[in-house]
Amino acid sequence: SEALSEVEESSKLSGSYVAISTTYWVARFAGISSRLLTVAEAKEGIRRYHDKLLQESPLTADWRKMIEENPKDAEKLSSNIVVDVVLDRMFRDDAEIYFERQWKVPST
Repeated sequence: SEALSEVEESSKLSGSYVAISTTYWVARFAGISSRLLTVAEAKEGIRRYHDKLLQESPLTADWRKMIEENPKDAEKLSSNIVVDVVLDRMFRDDAEIYFERQWKVPST
């Protein structure tokens, strides 16, 4: 219902966040890592990458065959889906997110 949608939306996180680990790798492969984005921009980039993976892999119609023959492709698609769902369910579209893995701290 509309009321439930409003409650779900109001419970999503706003603000700025740093995403690491698997989220970083998904963002890196999607070409959106190491820069500040809105969650809406991040989801758009991740979904573009997802579409590209689906177009490039002839095995996507048969997940079992893909997992057996191209486990890295299956891993990338699975991670991509999980990160997209997490972003969509946890964060408001106007929240900011920064995907990073390596941090360089200037020496003093």
